[in-house]
Amino acid sequence: MTHFDSKSYLRWVKEYIKINKGEIPQIITANQYSRQKDREYYQRLKSLAQKFTKTYSLHAITNELSEQKKFFRALYENKIYNPIFHYRKSSPLTFNKAAALVKKLNAFRREVSGDESALGQIYQRRIFDAEKAIILNSLSQKKGFSLASREYYEFKKIKHSELPAKLSFPRNKQEIIEAYETVYFAQKILSKLGLKHRAKISTIDSRLQGIITSRKNIKVGICTLRSPARIIRSLAHEVLGHALISTNARKYPAFFARHNSSASIRKEEGIAVKIGELAYQELQKFLTPQARSRRESLIPHLRLKAILLARKKSFYQTFITLTKLNINNDLAWDLTLRAKRGLRSSEVKGANYHDSLYFFGLKEINALIKQENLDLKQTFILLDRLSQGKFDLVEFTFLKQHFINYKNIGLIPAFDIFKKELTKIIQSKFIK
Repeated sequence: MTHFDSKSYLRWVKEYIKINKGEIPQIITANQYSRQKDREYYQRLKSLAQKFTKTYSLHAITNELSEQKKFFRALYENKIYNPIFHYRKSSPLTFNKAAALVKKLNAFRREVSGDESALGQIYQRRIFDAEKAIILNSLSQKKGFSLASREYYEFKKIKHSELPAKLSFPRNKQEIIEAYETVYFAQKILSKLGLKHRAKISTIDSRLQGIITSRKNIKVGICTLRSPARIIRSLAHEVLGHALISTNARKYPAFFARHNSSASIRKEEGIAVKIGELAYQELQKFLTPQARSRRESLIPHLRLKAILLARKKSFYQTFITLTKLNINNDLAWDLTLRAKRGLRSSEVKGANYHDSLYFFGLKEINALIKQENLDLKQTFILLDRLSQGKFDLVEFTFLKQHFINYKNIGLIPAFDIFKKELTKIIQSKFIK
């Protein structure tokens, strides 16, 4: 067996992805389906790849706050400083172990390619997703991470980002929702929806400066100070877009199995962002003009902009360029940090392409809604159907034929409850 060092492994990765990418079905053309065969494929894929396809935990930074202080201190002294980040854990995969595992999955994928049914085409895609996740895992915090990230997250070339040249976000300091209030609002809504998730303030992970869904928890960063506009979108995104949807997606693991696939994550994040947009459209009429904000609708664009900059610039250069868009230093720091996490050094060119999922996911969901010419109710029916498992939009046409046997998650009544409860909160807190 070939023994890989850093250079030879990176050469092998580039060649491997280039050769194998063209073999993956871009559309699902067949229609046959076997539940028994699905379970067989799923169990084999799970046994080979499940332990080594989770990459997000490898990008969790442990010293963000201390590096943030050093960065801003240098900034105010007109000095250049690129943060030196430490990570919670490193990859358990050596180059040789990763290559051997990818080759096993490749053999499985070639076996599946002989199955001309829709299931065979679907699992070719799923197995290749697992191969790319393992490669990304093995290169986290190492040279070549940016390349692996771009391939895993299937970053697409864009002609323009649709981002305005200048941004301005005035904020009324009296209309701020603090972390403890956010937790109270989230828990109240979760209880009304019958979800067992627990809302709490997180003091462990400094990355959680927003709201995030984690297993059975809704975590709120202790330093979180949010505007009403931000809270509406954030709570809709996390409570309806992740917590509620995840309860349904986990019910059918064999039928809709995706092992940390970027395509399925892109669909899920696109749905969550869209639900946040719809919630804000419905509830902004209860906010004063000063409390309304366009910033949240531009977050996916800003995250994409940060990635486009980070892949060609250092951390410092990316941050400075973002501040020229007239956004505050805290937001610029957060955007730059997200674009650089997982790299071995923030001084080198390169990016983590994860946050492009928000922009392209929303873009794909909007295109589907426009194509079908859907009204609000029809949009929620579509989002409900799209939320019935961890699949991607390419598979939707085939898989929706089998949805008749599955129960909807009830996104429309859940959205109505969400609106009712949050309207009460907004009126009691902000309308005098």
